[in-house]
Amino acid sequence: MKKIVIIEDNITQLKMLEFFFKKQGFDAITCQSAEEGLEVIEKHRDLDLITLDINLPGMNGLQVLKKLRSDTALRDIPIVMISALKQNVNIQDALKIGANDYLSKPISLKSLEQIVETYLK
Repeated sequence: MKKIVIIEDNITQLKMLEFFFKKQGFDAITCQSAEEGLEVIEKHRDLDLITLDINLPGMNGLQVLKKLRSDTALRDIPIVMISALKQNVNIQDALKIGANDYLSKPISLKSLEQIVETYLK
């Protein structure tokens, strides 16, 4: 079973993503902070995808992304940034740091289906 970590502080968004991925047959592990997400990722290095919000309490998603991309063991895991921030500068920063994709909130089911098709099939 493919394993996904969802790092999202908005509980509604978190539950929606968890429900979507579990309905698709994936093992979805949820985290509500960057620190919790990093702990979970450290324990589960055999991940197939990470979704990562930018606006998180404490350490933000871009800082987490930098940390993950600097770890050679985690470098190849696809990371999809998810954020309400829609400015091109945020998208460009995320992609420059190493995000594989960027979804703007509110997320459409079609966008999530494309993510599954691209990274999990």
